[in-house]
Amino acid sequence: MVFGGDEVTFFDYPLFQFASQKQQLIDLTGKNSKAVAINHPRIRHGHTSGDLEKLVGYDFVEVLNNGGVSVEEWDAALSVGRLSWLLSNDDTHDVSDSDFTFRKWTMIFGDGESQDEVLGAMKAGKMYGVNSVEAGCNNQLEFCKIENDTLKVTFTNKQVSLVLVGQNGEELDVVYGTNSAKFKMPQDQPYVRIFGFNPECHTLLNPIVRWDGTNLPLASSLTAEVNWFQTIWAKLLVFIIIIAEVFLMAKTNKWLKPKANQ
Repeated sequence: MVFGGDEVTFFDYPLFQFASQKQQLIDLTGKNSKAVAINHPRIRHGHTSGDLEKLVGYDFVEVLNNGGVSVEEWDAALSVGRLSWLLSNDDTHDVSDSDFTFRKWTMIFGDGESQDEVLGAMKAGKMYGVNSVEAGCNNQLEFCKIENDTLKVTFTNKQVSLVLVGQNGEELDVVYGTNSAKFKMPQDQPYVRIFGFNPECHTLLNPIVRWDGTNLPLASSLTAEVNWFQTIWAKLLVFIIIIAEVFLMAKTNKWLKPKANQ
């Protein structure tokens, strides 16, 4: 999905796609847009964990979706240094469907209401995802900040549990029955994120990342390089397979008839 696109990209692949084809589509759509999101990776295995360990050039991953929760795929990318921010959406395709509408959404801390202001806040990771069992959820994030080596987080209402999640989705720490928590930042973790659990409303925060203070390891800032040797051989193999298939079809259907002797 593209944000702020002003031109249609018509190129697509009609059949199955490997990571290389998915990367090409991300690159093509990204040229004509302000941001790119990978939608619902889990649905129909559209983007596997293996894919997300390789793909670059995108800004967001739709982690929460009525069709599937893609936390595992998101963590796979984060764990290899492909930093992106989460999105949460109903994706109902029908706002009159009360069973799926107003269940998942993204809370954005924007400085204004214009497209550029909202998108700027999103690209800075100033948002979190909500997964609500019933329509609406009033348990909002009050603050999330780091003081020295301690991560502090507070919600408006009590949570059943607040979980500190690390690399590869590992549960590092958990506190129960409170609206706030303090977690000491582990020295061996490249990132951590907070998962707030209530039976009626779950909350996922964007990751807190270790970085050099100059350049965040954003997936959107990375560029994929084409391996021309493998690309040429792959195209040559496809060409040979097509020629072989045509020859077999011609032979089976007796399209190739020997010329009669004069």
